[in-house]
Amino acid sequence: IYTYQWQSSADGTTFADISGATNLTYDPQALNTTIYYRRIVSSPCAVPNTSNVISIQIQLALANNTVTAPAIVAFCANGDPAVITGAAATGGNGTYAYQWQSSADGVTFTDIPGATSLNYDPAAISATTYYRRTVTSGACTAPAASNIVQFTIQPPLANNTLDAQPVNTF
Repeated sequence: IYTYQWQSSADGTTFADISGATNLTYDPQALNTTIYYRRIVSSPCAVPNTSNVISIQIQLALANNTVTAPAIVAFCANGDPAVITGAAATGGNGTYAYQWQSSADGVTFTDIPGATSLNYDPAAISATTYYRRTVTSGACTAPAASNIVQFTIQPPLANNTLDAQPVNTF
């Protein structure tokens, strides 16, 4: 005959009984902070035995995934954009995986192979192109997208012709 008592702790050191948690298993309620758990098993013929400690870690949501455009974002016919600067993300587990993406329409983005740094230096472009950065961290596996930086290619000047008028005499 065994009796069980589940305990919880906010720091992993000081544990307190969880009221009503006396079954073999325990299903914690929704959490918003990291909590540590252990189980005490008792029997009439034995000294109570304490299980190992497990933790359910709650990671902060990913934040601060912002990027800043360089000073020049418009070019005539073609151009080589300067570096797009990215802020260091926050939240997650503190280890971040960045992925830069580009788009021709600002809606459908595609990963840029090898572009996984905090900042990104785009290659020369000849069409308007949009860039953003995604980040993942720890249990936060759904990528968080940054704001979008747009580099505009303005068409070259055209139709700059004059119609010749008949010669007028004055």
